Amino acid sequence: MEHYTCRIQLRGQSHLFIWYCDDTDGVVKNDVGKVVTFASERDSGRYLEQLGLQLQDQDEVPDYDFDEIALWCVSPDAEAVDCSDFLNTWNMLVDLIGKPASPSAFREANRRLDHIYDTLFWGNNLPSVTPEGEHFTPAWPDEDIQEIARLFMAGIAEISELFEAEPYRFVTEAVR
Repeated sequence: MEHYTCRIQLRGQSHLFIWYCDDTDGVVKNDVGKVVTFASERDSGRYLEQLGLQLQDQDEVPDYDFDEIALWCVSPDAEAVDCSDFLNTWNMLVDLIGKPASPSAFREANRRLDHIYDTLFWGNNLPSVTPEGEHFTPAWPDEDIQEIARLFMAGIAEISELFEAEPYRFVTEAVR
């Protein structure tokens, strides 16, 4: 399992957290299901070290601006859809929400919208799946744009409940 730090902007707050990838991707949460956040990248590394794990080296910390996505959702525009950014946003919402204990409007919409997810995926034009000389540019029906906006708003509402106000701060024995 590999662990990486990520940052999101959510409701005017910046949150640093740990995302992991393995057979199932997700984020580090506490015993009550809240996302564990950190005051610094160093604190996130120390937190994992206490668990016998380590952060992977990163050139930069990925930043997910859910405030910007929420603004787009107020007035969704097909011209502003960046397939890579939107697919990354969608995937991060899935990983942040995980398998909720209670009903999830986001999870329900996610199950229904495979065709839109696939369009975003193919719109990335990844070299490994796009034939040489080919390029796919999605044509977005208005209904699909509205569905993306509803999905993202449901996801943002759900992740807003998952973040603690106080980040984890590593305290050494000498400071205690």
